[in-house]
Amino acid sequence: MAVGLLVAAAPLHGQMVVSNDTLDAERQDVRDILVVLRDSLHTIEAAAAQFDRGHASASVELLYSRGKTIKNACTRSLRNIGPAREVVKADDWGDEYRTMRQGQVLEAMDVLEQSVNACQSVWGHLATPENAEQIRTAGPAEADSITKAIHDYGNVVSGYYKALGIYVRPAGAS
Repeated sequence: MAVGLLVAAAPLHGQMVVSNDTLDAERQDVRDILVVLRDSLHTIEAAAAQFDRGHASASVELLYSRGKTIKNACTRSLRNIGPAREVVKADDWGDEYRTMRQGQVLEAMDVLEQSVNACQSVWGHLATPENAEQIRTAGPAEADSITKAIHDYGNVVSGYYKALGIYVRPAGAS
C-alpha cells in the first residue's frame, strides 16, 4: 500500500510536456509540429542504429526484421513532414532574418522528404528474402545515409528555433 502511494505521488516528468517559456500561439504551433516531426525522425535513427549493431553477425531473418523496422519508421515520418511544412510555410514573421531561416527550413524539409522517401523505397527493397547478401553489404551505408540526412535537417531547424526564440529541449530531457 505504501509503495503504491509513493509511486503515485512521484511526478511523472518523462510523461509531461513542460514549457516555462512564453510563446505566442503561432510559435507554439510551429514548435509543437516540429517536435512531432523530430520525434518521428528519432524512430528512424533508433531503427538505423539497431540495424548497425551487430549486422555483420546477425542472421538474415534478423536483418530483414530490422530493415522492415527502418522502412516502417520512414513511412510514419513521411506522414509528419507535410503537416510540418504547411505550418512553417503559413507563418509570416515579417522579419528578414526569420524569413531567411524559414526558407532554409522549407528547403531542408524538401531534402529530408526526398531522403525519407528514398529510405522507404530502399529498405522496402532490401528487406526481402531475395536480397540477403545486399542487405548485409548495402544496409550499413543506407542506414548511415538516412541518419546523416536527419542530422542535416536537425542542424537547419535548430537555427530556425533560435531565430524564433523557441527553446526546444532535447528528446528525453526533463
